[in-house]
Amino acid sequence: MRKTVMAIMLSAVVLSLMITAGCGNTETTETPSGHAEIDQGNDKTVINEGDESATLEQPTEAPGEDDLGAPIYPGAEYDAENSGIVSYSSGDASAFTGTARFITDDGFGDVVGWYRGRLGEPASATAETADWLLGEITSGDYTAVHVEKGDGVTRIDISHMAASLN
Repeated sequence: MRKTVMAIMLSAVVLSLMITAGCGNTETTETPSGHAEIDQGNDKTVINEGDESATLEQPTEAPGEDDLGAPIYPGAEYDAENSGIVSYSSGDASAFTGTARFITDDGFGDVVGWYRGRLGEPASATAETADWLLGEITSGDYTAVHVEKGDGVTRIDISHMAASLN
């Protein structure tokens, strides 16, 4: 039950973080199992409830390829507004998900070709999207690369996920 409450709160805070980025305050919210402390800072929100903690960040600087677990298309611009990091821990588990969006004026076919040369054939592809999965989902540590044709731009989302049981 506590994890369900934490997940619901986490979703609500992600939305409020995007709306109130730049604001800073600390508040306590009552939950069915007690209370949670929510500390919102300039690009970061921390939620603590008992032995559970969640941190949401919206970094203004692009993460590196080592952080993401995949190459970044040359010259693509980091889109901080559509990027973020969520980390969660409890007494027996922890999880991390970081997604960085990059945008380029280069054509969809050129970007997909570049990734194909570095990552091989995509796991799935259409005329407007291509997806790669690096690592195994069952391992709890993997990276997904999603390339999407936009209106005059190509969007690249790189998401790294890591989970473990302590």
